[in-house]
Amino acid sequence: MENFKYCMHCGTKLPNNAKFCMECGKPTELNYDNYVERKESIEEKLKRLLKDSSMNEGNIKNISIILSSEGYSIGVKANRAKFLLNNKIINDDEYNELLDFINKSIPTSLHSPKNGQENVVRCPKCGSTSIITTNKKLSVKRAVVGTMLLNPIGGAVGAVTSKKMFNVCQKCGHKWKL
Repeated sequence: MENFKYCMHCGTKLPNNAKFCMECGKPTELNYDNYVERKESIEEKLKRLLKDSSMNEGNIKNISIILSSEGYSIGVKANRAKFLLNNKIINDDEYNELLDFINKSIPTSLHSPKNGQENVVRCPKCGSTSIITTNKKLSVKRAVVGTMLLNPIGGAVGAVTSKKMFNVCQKCGHKWKL
């Protein structure tokens, strides 16, 4: 039996019991116990998908919102994750992993409101708290009534005043009725 072996990396002749090559310093045998195949995390997968040129704009926006550290709520991020699942971008296991990631990525102080913050208005689309309430919507009915009762000036005043109030998100521009 031979008392030597060859390095599988550089081909140097080595003693049979050598663990490392004396020439290149690399291990002489592959120890598969040390090489555990590492699974790609859901965060890594989403970052990889952001760079994928075949992704459509809607899915890229959903992924960006999920990975964002800005003020998106758990509900908003979970809805975006559901879109990715429905569009078959991620599978069921990855969806569950993504929900865990979302819950861990948002500080616990945002999970449940503090005292006095229960009535904070948030945009249903993006979760922002930068909301204004306005009634600046033209009212055709009031314009017609104002013109009939008063004169054209009454019509102008009636058109500008409206009883309908609605919220407008300052971040994304989404509008919704009160």
